[in-house]
Amino acid sequence: MARFKALNKSNHKRFRRNCRSGLAVVEAAICIPILIMTILATVDCCSCIFLKQSLTVAAYEGGRVAIVPGSQKKNVEAQVQLILSERNISNATITLTPSDLSTLRYGDHVTVTVQAKASDNGIMAGSLFSATDPRGSVTFMIEQ
Repeated sequence: MARFKALNKSNHKRFRRNCRSGLAVVEAAICIPILIMTILATVDCCSCIFLKQSLTVAAYEGGRVAIVPGSQKKNVEAQVQLILSERNISNATITLTPSDLSTLRYGDHVTVTVQAKASDNGIMAGSLFSATDPRGSVTFMIEQ
């Protein structure tokens, strides 16, 4: 009889140990995919924020060139493209309003807008923001 009780205690301890490790496996199976999805979504979000900020910086630098007396549209576009190239941004659209800088006088405003597709510039294919077209835009007043 004493031997039977010892065998039962041993089996009971082994059963509890196996239950704990099985529970840990189930918890890991639930938590790891959620953790990975959260990390990927964070990376994708940061990539989109970087793209938006890069477009704004490129528009700002283009606007600085645009307010220089005697500046031309090709100079503005070259400056914007330089910034975009440094940041590996492709297929961007640069819009200058008004497009003819020679007609601007002191006090007039010039707007530089840079837009790019997130799907062409994201880190991951099929990202959360692939359908968006972020843009950066700045407006400067022509100075003397």
